Amino acid sequence: MRLRLARGGKGLAVPRATAMDAPEWATIVDPSAKFEPEELNRVVRESASIELARRERDERRSWFGKFLVAASYVVMICGLVVSGIAFLMVLRVRPEEFEAGLQIFCAAGFLMGCLTVLHWWVDWLTTPYRQWSRTILGIAAMEGACAVGSLAALYARLPELSDRWLLMIPMWLLLLLAIASVPLVFRCTYYGKPPAVELESLTPTQIEYLIAYRRKALKVLRSRSIVSYVLFNELDQSPLT
Repeated sequence: MRLRLARGGKGLAVPRATAMDAPEWATIVDPSAKFEPEELNRVVRESASIELARRERDERRSWFGKFLVAASYVVMICGLVVSGIAFLMVLRVRPEEFEAGLQIFCAAGFLMGCLTVLHWWVDWLTTPYRQWSRTILGIAAMEGACAVGSLAALYARLPELSDRWLLMIPMWLLLLLAIASVPLVFRCTYYGKPPAVELESLTPTQIEYLIAYRRKALKVLRSRSIVSYVLFNELDQSPLT
């Protein structure tokens, strides 16, 4: 497997994929290097087939499918928050206060953490020509850290609860999901070249969609002070070449 060094990656090697999500690319641009607008347009062109296929997939969904997607994002956000709260409770609550209600809350929190990891996996696996995803690994790392910390705290502070499987299973399940995410990302990443897209053959609606997609990357670059507000407006209004 070929590796490359991401610009501004501080020595972090990631698999070499032929296309990269533009907003994610914007997070690894070296702020000390000169920014080239053509580089951004190139990244958008290379990932255009992926984004357009994702757009078509979303448009084919029924209203109920769109509702489920929106609901899954809510569950994902709640899972991140609740699993973090459960981790803090395991660390801070005194042993005599760790009653059945708190145990149920913690178990539910770690189950929601599992749903958070699975949410990102489903979204990524259903994306055509899926590219390397640091997001999945980041989410898995955060949730895995919560699971490891909670398991260590429970075994150290409350070893008598180690046989409460309704409490322990969600923690172990979350930890296993987090660990499994690492090899699965390597295994499921699409390393081939996505189909090329001729901008001249696209409809005005598709071009507008890609410009909005480029705008997401520009917002990331602006938040990192790589692109000024003036340059942001100038590039956002420029044609996609």
